[in-house]
Amino acid sequence: MAFQMTTMMTIYPPSQRGMIMGLSTFVIAFGPAVGPTVAGIILNYLNWRYLFISILPIMLLILLISFWRFPNYSQPKPVQIDFISVIESFLSISLIMLSITMMKGQLILGIFLFILGFLIGCLLLKRQLRMKKPLINIYLLKQPTFIKMTGISILAYIILVGLGQLVSIFAQMQLSVDSLTAGLILLPGAILNAFSSIVVGRIYDKHGPKKLIITGSFLMLVSFIPFFLSRVEINLALLSVTYALCLLGIGLIFSPSLTEAFKEIEPSQISQATALNNTLRQMFASIGITIMISIVTTPSSMNVGITWVMALCIVLTIAIPLLLFRLTSEKK
Repeated sequence: MAFQMTTMMTIYPPSQRGMIMGLSTFVIAFGPAVGPTVAGIILNYLNWRYLFISILPIMLLILLISFWRFPNYSQPKPVQIDFISVIESFLSISLIMLSITMMKGQLILGIFLFILGFLIGCLLLKRQLRMKKPLINIYLLKQPTFIKMTGISILAYIILVGLGQLVSIFAQMQLSVDSLTAGLILLPGAILNAFSSIVVGRIYDKHGPKKLIITGSFLMLVSFIPFFLSRVEINLALLSVTYALCLLGIGLIFSPSLTEAFKEIEPSQISQATALNNTLRQMFASIGITIMISIVTTPSSMNVGITWVMALCIVLTIAIPLLLFRLTSEKK
């Protein structure tokens, strides 16, 4: 994904980036759109190993095409990878994620692992600041548009990936449906999220990200409301509709925030910016999923747990327009 984003940002002018990133997001989102349904069909009729066997021909085909058809869009440069930084980043992220899981059963050990992961992360940051050619360009975090729009995309991505996992788990465990039905519940929302990206990219090119992000945040907040109404019974239809509405809101936020994040980045720094953006998004998404799963399994009733998760999602969603308004006020 980092390579794909770098290429898109490099070969297209800023005036077309919204449309191109929208198309890119559509391609990326199309997998999650059909993946759960296809996986449900495979699990219903075949062994779980076929989940992995089925993608091998596609991977081999892409590999063969890349050798013959993919040109180089940039000038190759000699790059030296700092393996100490790679190891430090791996250990820091792994220990923090493990600590969140451990805190539920062994609080002291979980806190110890979290502190250890945090300290290793601090060592990583200090090392990057001392290096002439760092693995991660920390100075990009001083760019207000980049850091705040990256923050918005991270918040949206945490909700996207977290709910994708939990809605499927909730449907199978609480509503007693099979894996195929659970996949079909996710399908309308994933399709909406994928196809909205194309339209959203064109709107961004004409009007910018502000109205899209505010509208998307509003749709997401509306989708969480039924989980707090005591008279409303959460059934398959309601679960699918609320999930679809939430993903439509995320579709209005994700692509514009990603595009806007790179708006003021120098062309020579785009590869570093995309790597940092992807690293932060994947890291916080992994931590977010771990926290959500811990929350939903803590109460004796999963209905209570899913309500707590939706409360967390509301907090994350409210933070999205707050970051946008803060960025707008800083630019005035």
